[in-house]
Amino acid sequence: MERNALRIVAWIQKMKVEIPTSKSCYARIAMICAIAGIDIPYSDENDDIIAIKEALQADGKRVWVASSGTATRFAIAYYASREGEVTIDGSEQMRKRPISSILDAVRTMGTMVDEKCLPVRIIGHFWENKTIEVDASQSSQTISALMLAGMRQGLTIRTMGERNSWSYVELTASIIRRCGVEVEIDDETVKVGKMGKIDVGKLIAEKDWSSAVFWYGWCATRREEIEIEGLRRESCQPDSAATEIFGRLGVVSEENGSGMRLSFAEASKEDVFEVDCRRTPDLAMVLIPTLCRMGRKFRVTGLDTLDRKESRRGKALCRELRKTGYAAEWNGTAMSWNKESCERYGNAETYDDHRMVMAHLILGNQVDLLPLEKSYPGLRDFFSKKFGQQRNC
Repeated sequence: MERNALRIVAWIQKMKVEIPTSKSCYARIAMICAIAGIDIPYSDENDDIIAIKEALQADGKRVWVASSGTATRFAIAYYASREGEVTIDGSEQMRKRPISSILDAVRTMGTMVDEKCLPVRIIGHFWENKTIEVDASQSSQTISALMLAGMRQGLTIRTMGERNSWSYVELTASIIRRCGVEVEIDDETVKVGKMGKIDVGKLIAEKDWSSAVFWYGWCATRREEIEIEGLRRESCQPDSAATEIFGRLGVVSEENGSGMRLSFAEASKEDVFEVDCRRTPDLAMVLIPTLCRMGRKFRVTGLDTLDRKESRRGKALCRELRKTGYAAEWNGTAMSWNKESCERYGNAETYDDHRMVMAHLILGNQVDLLPLEKSYPGLRDFFSKKFGQQRNC
């Protein structure tokens, strides 16, 4: 069986699918293991997970992060907070992505860093300064990376600005606490204690809710019954909010012994579907195409960070929706649609972004599936087999 391949149960309109390990959980566990000097759990489920593992266990002076933003920020914090010199580099796509918040943060801690984007040379040292100020509106991933690196000796992070995607910081805190390390969070600070001996048995990564969100959108738009293996309702992952959000669109989530079963019931009758995705911005990349395909007026807010992602996702998604005939509006922080149509034009583009591929699949557009290798190759395998090629139609 191909890695993480989807298994389809042979009865009409009912599917049984597998999803990968949560990249968010895996990345945090991998960094804890690297700091503790213990083996990082093996996994080759997707390119992101491979990049994270290889970046944190590089044995030379060159660290490769491929196209993974998570691997980039975590590696910068990891190598900046220990003795030694490394150069961190990645793909052309990653070289164009903004990483100034994490670079500025480690410079504040006295780490020598050249350049403002990849590739960067870092001369790390054990941080003596135990307090740092960080703009929380720029990247929650920066704060998570600093929290994990701060476990070496303890660290206090003073946050400034609005706390965007803060649910991922709470995820980091939850995983750190599993190791017996104290984490205190209030309105102004995040305090992380010093790591002692950890119980590796408590560091088990969950199945990926961000990948499961795709199947929530599929169930809502195709009304197929789907069983997602190994998925659990109780989760520290932000995208587990899909049960409530897609529940309003008629998707019923029932947990059983093997995972989560999705089925379709009656959707809510609200005239305009409104939701704040500040805690779950990645979920919006499936939710918005789902709402368009269902013909639902909507206003999705809290999307301030989308244009800092792989493809400047807010602008890109709005452009692709308009190509498909949905006259959506994007203002930099929110997307809306009043059911107005527009003339279709051009070909669907993915911008080499795995989330954009998922959006197109929900919309039913013809698109290159290869970017799914980054996070969910099983989904690519399913659709390429379904249509006999590497494109969906």
